[in-house]
Amino acid sequence: MARLPLSGSNCARLMRDDTIHVNEDVEEAIRRLPEHLYNDRVFRIKRALDLSMRQQILPKEQWTKYEEKSRLRCSKKPLHVNFKELGWDDWIIAPLEYEAYHCEGVCDFPLRSHLEPTNHAIIQTLMNSMDPGSTPPSCCVPTKLTPISILYIDAGNNVVYKQYEDMVVESCGCR
Repeated sequence: MARLPLSGSNCARLMRDDTIHVNEDVEEAIRRLPEHLYNDRVFRIKRALDLSMRQQILPKEQWTKYEEKSRLRCSKKPLHVNFKELGWDDWIIAPLEYEAYHCEGVCDFPLRSHLEPTNHAIIQTLMNSMDPGSTPPSCCVPTKLTPISILYIDAGNNVVYKQYEDMVVESCGCR
């Protein structure tokens, strides 16, 4: 198979996975794709090669936009927590706000390795790609959380410094 250039792939509407170097592992993964995903991939590559041979690109309105590529994929998004807005500033001394983040997005086939999918998530996502009505997609969830320290006044009116686990999303994945 021809090696496709990474640059300009948005002007041919290629997916990132369409442009990777094909080795034995990639060939096996392609062989295992559900038929409709395989056919979509072949169509995109043939279109890109045709455009390249004719030294043309798609009209700009048909280019893949960066937002389209990344907006739907499972990833960490901002979630600002303000204890004052929650009405908790009468007992929380510090911090009065922090960035908690949250996970949002689609876990679609093929699952990318940086999303650290479980084997179950891989199978569930594959089943969903073949028949979306039979199986729900896997879920975008936190895979690593870190603590924050909070200084607060307890019920006995004592000032307490405590570390609360699992308060900040560090990474997201498909489970």
